[in-house]
Amino acid sequence: MQTHPSCAGGGHTLPDVSKHPGGSAESIAAHIQKLIVDDNLTAAQAVAIAAPAPPLPTSTRRPGRVDTIEISGVRGFGPPQTLRLSTGLTILHAANGVGKTSFCDALELVTLGATSTSAQHPDASAETRDSVIIPHRNQAGAIPFPPRVLVRWGVVDATGSSWTGTFGRPADDPPPIAVLPRRRLRDVIGAKQTERLERLGTSLGLSEAVATWQQAAKLVRGLAAIPEAPNQDVAALARAVQDAPTPWHHRERAAVSAAVRAAARDRVSAAPERPDRVPPRVSAPVPLAALHDARTALDHLESSGDDVDSPDGQELPVALIEALDGAVEHSPVGGVCPLCDDGRLTAERVSELREMIMRAQARVERESRRGDLAEALLRLVAESEPWIPPAHSAHQAPDGPEREWGDTLEALQRLVERRRATVATIRLDDTVDLRTILGQLSALDTDIATHARRLSEARDAALERAARARERSEIRASEVDGLLAAAVDHVIAVARADALRGQLAEAATELGAHARRVVDDRIAGLAGPINAWLRVLRPAGTPEITVECTRTSGRPGIRFKIADSSPDGQPRPDALGRFSDSQLDMLGLAVQMARLDREMPGSALVLDDPTDMLDADTLAQFARGGIPRMLAGGDDAPPRQVVVVTHCRSFVQQLWSVSAEHRTMHTVQDYIEQQVDADDRFAVFSPRTSLGIFTKADSFYRENVERASGLLWFRSAFGNQVRGVLEMCAAELVTVLGVDHEKRFTAQSITLAQKMAELSREFGERVAVVDRCGSRAEHGPGEPDRRLLAGILTHWGSYWLNQSSHADVVLPGMEHIREFHVQIGRLARALSGDERVARDEWATSSRMALALRTCPRCPPS
Repeated sequence: MQTHPSCAGGGHTLPDVSKHPGGSAESIAAHIQKLIVDDNLTAAQAVAIAAPAPPLPTSTRRPGRVDTIEISGVRGFGPPQTLRLSTGLTILHAANGVGKTSFCDALELVTLGATSTSAQHPDASAETRDSVIIPHRNQAGAIPFPPRVLVRWGVVDATGSSWTGTFGRPADDPPPIAVLPRRRLRDVIGAKQTERLERLGTSLGLSEAVATWQQAAKLVRGLAAIPEAPNQDVAALARAVQDAPTPWHHRERAAVSAAVRAAARDRVSAAPERPDRVPPRVSAPVPLAALHDARTALDHLESSGDDVDSPDGQELPVALIEALDGAVEHSPVGGVCPLCDDGRLTAERVSELREMIMRAQARVERESRRGDLAEALLRLVAESEPWIPPAHSAHQAPDGPEREWGDTLEALQRLVERRRATVATIRLDDTVDLRTILGQLSALDTDIATHARRLSEARDAALERAARARERSEIRASEVDGLLAAAVDHVIAVARADALRGQLAEAATELGAHARRVVDDRIAGLAGPINAWLRVLRPAGTPEITVECTRTSGRPGIRFKIADSSPDGQPRPDALGRFSDSQLDMLGLAVQMARLDREMPGSALVLDDPTDMLDADTLAQFARGGIPRMLAGGDDAPPRQVVVVTHCRSFVQQLWSVSAEHRTMHTVQDYIEQQVDADDRFAVFSPRTSLGIFTKADSFYRENVERASGLLWFRSAFGNQVRGVLEMCAAELVTVLGVDHEKRFTAQSITLAQKMAELSREFGERVAVVDRCGSRAEHGPGEPDRRLLAGILTHWGSYWLNQSSHADVVLPGMEHIREFHVQIGRLARALSGDERVARDEWATSSRMALALRTCPRCPPS
C-alpha cells in the first residue's frame, strides 16, 4: 500500500499503483470512473492509480556483440561484401561518393526497415522512396543483386538478422545496432516542441503514455452522459422535479418520490379528456400541366417570324405548293413555265417562284404552330376549373394550430380562384401579353403548391398531437405505480450523473496535469545525460542547458534552455536561438547520444562521418573523450561497440593516436573502395591489415609483371606497395609488443628506419627472455615465426633505408623487391588473426603474438 501525495496528512491509504498498470485509453477511463463511483476516491487519487507513470525504458533488443555485416545490392554495394567488426572501435574510411551513405542505409534497413532519407526530404518523397533509391543498378540499369543485409551477432553463439528487400519492415530479430546518420543530427532539436517529446518519448519512457492519457481524458469527459427516460411521461415527471430549485441528488429517495407523486397528480388532472381535433384531409389543387406546353408552343410561334404572307395577298393551297415545288425543282432554265404553259423559264423567274414557295411553306408552318398554342391554351383553361375545398369551421376556432390550418386553407382557396381568373384573360392574338400571363400562372402554381404542402404538414402535426394526447389519456390506474417508480429512478440517475460529471471533468483535467508532471520529471532527468555529453564535446565557454516542459492547452512539448545566462526571476533564453551553428551541432549530437544511452544501452553504434557534423575543436574533443567514453561505458551506460564512418584522414589519425593511449579501444580499420568491372561499379570492404595490404600488392604484381616487369614505373609502384606492407607490419608488431612500446612509437615522430631499428632492439630483448626461459612446451611452437622475424630484421635491414621510389637513388631490382615481398607476406600471415575469434584479438591470438609472448616461467626482462 502507498499514500498518494494529495492525501498527505489525511491518512488515506491507496492501493499499490503497481497492481493497476496503465493500459489502453478505454481501460484507463473505465478504471477512473470505477474508482470515483465505487471506491469514492477523489479525481487526483483515481488518476494516480489508473495512470501510473511508466517505468524508465529498457532496450527491447537482445544484447549481443556484432561480429560481421554482409551487404549486397544496396545502393553502391553490388556483390556481397563482408565487414568484420572489432569488439571496440572499427574505423571505416572512404572517399566521398564511394559507399559511406550506402553502408548506413543498409544498417537502417535491417534495424528499422526504412532509411531516414525520405524523412529528410518530405517534399520530394517520390524521388527519395527507398524502393527507388536503394536497389543497386549496374551501368545497363539492371539489378544484378537483390537488396540484402545480413548481420551476425550474439553473446555466445552467433545468430543472424537478415533483411531481404521488404521495405518498411526490419529484420524479424533486429540486431543490437544504433545508426546515427549525419542527416539526423538535428532531428530532435530542430523539430517542433511537441514533436521533440514524440522523438524523445522512448528515451523518456513516454513514447505512448502521453498520447494515451490525452485520449483517456477525452473519454473520461464523455462518461457522465445524462441517461434517457424510458418514455415521455417519465421524462415529463422528471423535468417537473428537476426544474425545482432543490438539489435532488442530496435528498433521500422518499423525498424524491413524494415530489414525483405531487407532479404526477397535477399532470394527470391536467390531461385532456379527448384527443385534439384533426382537420380533414385536403386534396391539393391540380397543377397546370399544360403550362409548360403553352410556353413551348409560344416560343415556337415567335421563332417562326411575321413576314410570311404572300406579297399579292394570294394564299395557295398546300397541295398546290407541293406540286409547284416539285415542278420548279425538275424544270430547267429555258423550259416551259409550270404556271402559264406558254412562257419560258428564266433565271429571274425561277428565283421568284422559289421565294413564293418558301413564303407559302412558312405560312403553313406558322398556322400549324398557332394551332399547337391554341390547343395548349384550351387544356390550360380546362385544368384551371374551380377547385372545391372541403367543408370546415376552422375560422370559428380560437387562435392555435386549428385556426392556422383554416387560414392556410382559405389562402389556398383565394390563390386557386386568382389562377382561374388569370386563365380567363388569355388572348391568342396578343403574344406579348400572353407571355406575361403565363409567367403569372407559373408563380401562382408555386404558391398553390406551397400552401397545399403546409396544409398537409399541419394535418400531420395535428395527428401526432392527437396520438400523444390519446397516449396520455390512456394511462390506467394500474400503470401509475410503475410510472412513478420509473420517474423516481430517472430523477435519481440524472442527479447522480450530473454530480459525477463534475468529478469526471476534474479527473480529465487532472490527467492533463498528471501528464505534464510526469514529463517534467522525466525531462529534468534527461538534462543530466545531455550535459554530461556536452562536457565531453564542448570547447571552453559553451554553457550547459536545461530541458523544460512547455505547458500548453494541447500536447506537452520540450524546450532546450541555456542554464546559467539569466538573472534570478528572468526566463532563460532558448538554446536554439542563442547557440551558434557549430554549438547546435554539438547539442544535437549530445541529445542523440543521451537518447541512445537510454533507448539502446550497450548496442553497437554506427556514426556517419562526424567530421561533417562537428567543427575541428569539438571533433578533437569527441575523439579524445567521446569515443573512449562509449567504448568503456560509464554513468550507468554499458560499453558499446563503435563504428566510425568518415572520409577525413586527419580524424582517422586522431582516432589511432587516441587508440594508442587507450589500449582497451581495440581499434581496427577498413576502407570502402570502389571496384570497376566491365559492366558495373560497386563498393568493396578492404581491411587495413598487413595481410590485406600484402594481398593488394600481390594482385598488383600478378596483373602487371608480364607486360611491365622491366619498366621503371612498375618497379617504383610495386616497391612502394611492398614498403606499405612493411610499414603495416611494423605498426602491428608495435601493437603485439605491448602498450608501453606503442605509446613510445606513436608519441614521437620517427622514421621507418628508426622504427625498425627500435623494433629490432625490442625483438632481441623479447627473444632473449624467451631463450632464458627454456620451456619448450610454452615457446617451442613459436620458434619458426621468431626465426622468420629475425631473418627479416637482419637480412633485409638495408631495404627500408632505401626510399624506393625517389629519383635520386638507385631502385632495387625487381627480383630483390619480389623476394622481400614474399618474405614480408609470410610475416603478414603470421600477424593475421584467427577467423574463429574476434577480429581485434589478433594482437594476442595471432601466430606471431603467441611466438613473442612470455609465460609465467620467463625471467623478468
